Amino acid sequence: MFDFVLKSNTLEKLRNIGRDLWEKPVMILLMRGFFKDEEWISYLSMKINTDEMVREFKERLSRHFDVIEVVKIGQFDLAAIVDFKGQFPNEKVLNDMMVKLEVDIVDFLMSEKYLGKIKEQIDIFTDPFKSFVDFSIGHAFIRKADEDGIVTAINLALKDAEIRKRVKMNKLLQELLRILDRQDLESYFQPIVDLKDKKAIAYEALIRGPKGSLLRNPGILFKVAASSGLEMELDKLARRKHLEKFKQFGIKDAYISINLGPLTPLFIDEVDKDMKRYEIPPDMVIWEISEKTYIDDFAAFLRVVEFLTSRGYRVAVDDFGAGFTTFKLTFSIRSHFIKIDRGVVKNIESDEDKRYLLYKMIQCFYRPNDALVIEGVETKEELNSLIKIGYRYYQGFYFFKPSPKIPTDEEIKEKLSSIEMPDVKIFNAYYEF
Repeated sequence: MFDFVLKSNTLEKLRNIGRDLWEKPVMILLMRGFFKDEEWISYLSMKINTDEMVREFKERLSRHFDVIEVVKIGQFDLAAIVDFKGQFPNEKVLNDMMVKLEVDIVDFLMSEKYLGKIKEQIDIFTDPFKSFVDFSIGHAFIRKADEDGIVTAINLALKDAEIRKRVKMNKLLQELLRILDRQDLESYFQPIVDLKDKKAIAYEALIRGPKGSLLRNPGILFKVAASSGLEMELDKLARRKHLEKFKQFGIKDAYISINLGPLTPLFIDEVDKDMKRYEIPPDMVIWEISEKTYIDDFAAFLRVVEFLTSRGYRVAVDDFGAGFTTFKLTFSIRSHFIKIDRGVVKNIESDEDKRYLLYKMIQCFYRPNDALVIEGVETKEELNSLIKIGYRYYQGFYFFKPSPKIPTDEEIKEKLSSIEMPDVKIFNAYYEF
């Protein structure tokens, strides 16, 4: 991190201040992001002009300080060296300034130009800022206009940012404990549709935290649980919420698809008991194994999957094509469903290589008695290109968004009735660019 100081000529700017920094120091501010979802950050970095963000952030800081330097040190990490306007503040005034500054930074990042610009695309989240990236601001004083003074201040500011992060994490943990104590989770469902027969073959169960909660987003919900040793309790509660709600809808001719958490295999007996309690037979349940699932002991995990299939459960490989783990899983287990990752589908109508790749993936992994599911379909253009490849099973916002209500057979048929699916097989040379 010290490199940014030398590259930005900050030392020279500090020396030109022309006063004794021991008596009246300047301050370094470090804005440090955490809970960063790498896929999300990569997406944002393509959508946002980060140079412009730094310039505007500098302007925003100038409302509070005389800004000496602002430098971007990460995707959403910024370092700033600032001087105080007017009289040097006492401790209380300085703490109040930090609180106001943090609120101002949140408003800045949530503006329509930055994180707020795509808020409408993720309407299941009440606040994408709190869902994907949170921030802590560390500060310290620079009392010497040399490398030693700056390095000392950076180290102290980093520690301060870490402490502030822990305070926020404790608040999230308190919220998680409240959720578990009150069993305050909600099940959402998204259909997996068959375009040929105009019906749903399965419903993927997705958990949500309470509305208005910082833990509304399941990604953050499970990250907080994993970091605090409560993942088992959360996974168990989520599974029971899914089964309870699925039973209420009385579905008899489609599967329920549930994520297989990394700790679920340790409690297979409890899983079996839950199925009996909610009168859902194993052959109606699909366990989804995600690319993002952490598998500590792969051999043991495979034995558990074999046990699940021997008991009549179905197994699906989720996020196929997103990384090496799914390929390893696909060739190691007997899966009944393979779900093609959204990354393969996105903008496929304008990407010939993606269309050819998807065709070959289907050709390679197609089995008559199982299903390949193309997930993440969001636009009509994507769907039209996919239909030309000649496959039938899909999932995505274009058809249905996740909802606490499972659509009826009539609603699904009506939604799919306008989509023409050619009566073709995928291996009859129908594919064309």
